Amino acid sequence: MAKFGRFKLGFSQPTETYEGDSMQLDEKGFVRIFRNEPMKVLGVDTIEPNLVHAIHLDKGERVSKLD
Repeated sequence: MAKFGRFKLGFSQPTETYEGDSMQLDEKGFVRIFRNEPMKVLGVDTIEPNLVHAIHLDKGERVSKLD
């Protein structure tokens, strides 16, 4: 599982951290972090994203994957 950090402009350390498997950013400044959940759909094994965090970014903030 990956870690993601929320950063303020000019800071090198995150103000908050989140765990998940993937991240999406929309045009309105919302970041959504998902955890992939194994599921069966019509008897077939599949992976479905499950929303675990939703973050609204303020001006000058960003969310990045941490190494």
